[in-house]
Amino acid sequence: MVCPYYKNNYCTSPLLPSPDDSVTAKIRCYENFKSCKFYVELGLKNEIKINFFSAVNLLNESIHSDCEYFDVKKVNQGYITYCKAINRVLTLSQAKNCVNYWQSCPFRQ
Repeated sequence: MVCPYYKNNYCTSPLLPSPDDSVTAKIRCYENFKSCKFYVELGLKNEIKINFFSAVNLLNESIHSDCEYFDVKKVNQGYITYCKAINRVLTLSQAKNCVNYWQSCPFRQ
């Protein structure tokens, strides 16, 4: 089984600020991914355990994007945005790009 965060030689873990190829290793991503520090267990009932940092991910109000992969989630402190194409929380600047430039996003292809 392959790590669910391994996509096109990049690690798309929600624990990373952006997709990164420097943390991937075929032996770990293809065999031992549950021991990786960037692996997060999926929760029950299709819920995802979401880790985020207030300074880079937290919004005060909800925003909307026409991208079908864009999702806004309510958390205790405010809102976070999530990309279903890469299975991770977006930074504030990435969320703004999803609102303004969603049609040209490379992950939508």
